Amino acid sequence: MEPQTKLPPLKIGNLFARLPIIQGGMAVRVSLHNLAGNVAKEGAVGIIAVSGMSDPNEVKSEIRQARKIAGPKGVIGINIMGVVGHFLELVKAAMEEKINLIIQGAGFREDIFELGRKYNVPIFSMASSLKVAKKGEMMGAAAVVVEGADAGGHLGFPKGHPFRKTIDIVKEVVKEIKIPVIAAGGIFDGKDIVEMLRAGAKGVQMATRFVATKECDAHQNFKEAHLKAKKEDVVIIHSPVGLPGRAIKTPFVKKILEGKAPKPDPKKCQGCIGMVCDKSYCILEALENARKGDIENGLVFAGSNVWRVNKIVLVKELIQELAREANDILKREPLWVKEYVE
Repeated sequence: MEPQTKLPPLKIGNLFARLPIIQGGMAVRVSLHNLAGNVAKEGAVGIIAVSGMSDPNEVKSEIRQARKIAGPKGVIGINIMGVVGHFLELVKAAMEEKINLIIQGAGFREDIFELGRKYNVPIFSMASSLKVAKKGEMMGAAAVVVEGADAGGHLGFPKGHPFRKTIDIVKEVVKEIKIPVIAAGGIFDGKDIVEMLRAGAKGVQMATRFVATKECDAHQNFKEAHLKAKKEDVVIIHSPVGLPGRAIKTPFVKKILEGKAPKPDPKKCQGCIGMVCDKSYCILEALENARKGDIENGLVFAGSNVWRVNKIVLVKELIQELAREANDILKREPLWVKEYVE
């Protein structure tokens, strides 16, 4: 039995990435071609967030630009919420551009799995419970991203369901399903990556750390909000999609918590999340405001460990740091093949 003394690659079907790290897709337009392309260039998986987009041509353009940066071996994917408007048009556009993978959350859509088979594009489902992970496997998912309660953004824990740690769900899921598991939520450093691999995950998804990179597509103010955040600034809010979300306490978020957030203007509504929107506030506008630098009127989603972020670095530097931290641990305590789910 051969020991793994360095991070193993991510291999799922025909997909191959040199590192088992997926950069989480962050909407709206926080992770676009520049971030995703540079992540893929460094051997990890770059993800473009298309939720909030409405034009299929924008999706195609982002993928093309990301590929120019990443090079021929770079792995580029998109993520999308199942509840968004223009869902099929955006998914088809990505597949026509020969996207390497699609991560789909916020519900299940049979049509995306049918399209995945037609275009030979692997679909990764998202789950925060064993029940949902099993459903993804049954529907034909190539892998499942298991996301715990420490993640930023929307959390897959409906009202009344207890929040659970990523590692606890991962350990439960890997015993019960045959498809690869990707661990997500609260993963901050190389130590966390190794911990998830030892638990049976085939890779990890990280988002918040990638905001604090020079290549991240968001405004500098958005990045600075991550640097300034204290532990007590990270709160759980209600999202109009009916799910809880983790965010940094901005003035706008304070209004949400107090029930005083401005209602959306019906004349401006783009129907971005379709019929599921409860109209408590316009999440698209709030996310766009933050991404453009208007933190006062914006919603800044972030993971529970955002308070630990203290510098803005190049994507290359971040990935090298994560790999070095993980490899240093694996040299001392190898990852044995039996611990690693192929």
